[in-house]
Amino acid sequence: MHLVKTSVGEKARIEYVVRPEHTGYPGILHGGVTCVLFDEVMYHAVSMVGVVAVLAKIAVEYKRPARNGDLLLAEAEIVERKGRKIEAAAILIERQKGDILAEARALFIEVDLEKL
Repeated sequence: MHLVKTSVGEKARIEYVVRPEHTGYPGILHGGVTCVLFDEVMYHAVSMVGVVAVLAKIAVEYKRPARNGDLLLAEAEIVERKGRKIEAAAILIERQKGDILAEARALFIEVDLEKL
């Protein structure tokens, strides 16, 4: 996958163009790929504050399908931090129309790489 990562303020962003090899039903982005986009953009938000963390839990609400060739924008931010627990939220938008295609929330746990 070719993902373009950027940030605006405290929000992490990823742009992605839907490719045929990432579709499930003909021409429709596979839901698992949507989940990967959310994992990546939310981790990007977490890493922007200098934290190394792993995904512990993710919940995705699918609203509309993304189609082959669509330019998508995933945007995420940290919504809460308590100790080693970091909660993030994200949305996936179809850039041309501005439609929200999916939303997600995730829990990341800060880790010490030397102890993994």
